[in-house]
Amino acid sequence: MASAGFGISRSKIADLIRAERVSVNWETTSSLTKLINEGDTISIRGKGRVVLEKIGNTTKKDRIHVLLKKFI
Repeated sequence: MASAGFGISRSKIADLIRAERVSVNWETTSSLTKLINEGDTISIRGKGRVVLEKIGNTTKKDRIHVLLKKFI
């Protein structure tokens, strides 16, 4: 989710998580596989915040529609 919300590659997001610069609901996380629910806030120090507004339906190719709100 963080990669899609901030426009940063997944490998760079993984490095930021390992460096403990990523917070989920204002708690620092070090887990690369943390589950995110609707209404959760993801923040990266120096980049801003993203809120997962809505998880939508799946497409024919089993992709999931999501609605993100970005704060700068």
